Amino acid sequence: MIKSRIFFLIIGIFTSCSVRFISGESTFNGKVKSCLLLKYEVNKISGKVEKGKLLDYGHQKWNFDKKGNYTIYEYLDSEYKMLEKTIPEYSKGKILEEIVYNRQSEIESHSKYTYISKSEIEFERLNKHGTILFKGTILKKGNKIIQQEFTAYRNNEVKERMNCFYDYDHNDNLIIFKQTESNGEIISLKKYQYLEFDDKKNWTKRLVSYPEYTDKPKHIEIRKIEYY
Repeated sequence: MIKSRIFFLIIGIFTSCSVRFISGESTFNGKVKSCLLLKYEVNKISGKVEKGKLLDYGHQKWNFDKKGNYTIYEYLDSEYKMLEKTIPEYSKGKILEEIVYNRQSEIESHSKYTYISKSEIEFERLNKHGTILFKGTILKKGNKIIQQEFTAYRNNEVKERMNCFYDYDHNDNLIIFKQTESNGEIISLKKYQYLEFDDKKNWTKRLVSYPEYTDKPKHIEIRKIEYY
């Protein structure tokens, strides 16, 4: 039960949230004002993959300023109502802290970042009481995240040591996300296939599959991007 709870917390933090903008993994082409990401079930009609029912969870929205810095991240339900939001604090163009609020606008947690070099960032995430939840290191190559090493805590005691790995295609789009335990055992594996792009060459539709369970795509993700 503990591992399951930690796993879902980690997936939320490291595959959806704004740490991806710190690392550069989710940078865009052009001057983006906002991005809404919606997740759907997959339907197959006459052999063609189509979007099905909108999922009850996992929808996200980011807003950006004209410099390309994200100003707010929101985690949404199927009615586009905010379940959680993240607000960053910048210094000299770098995110030093992110504060997470619940739907009642109460602080739930916050993350702090220390920039060791161009390719290495240390982080820690604490709950509203100041108790540490996670800490670790983000490793980059160029402007892309390639690995995250982190430790999960419960009641100030180490519970899990894990890694996340990111692989990209020649256009720098994420194609594989893998999460492992410290011994290399795979906990989660996700693959992405890109179907559509806009005129700025930002992806607008992709398939998500979980090859540890089935080769068939599980979800369709659609991005609605607004530009300045």
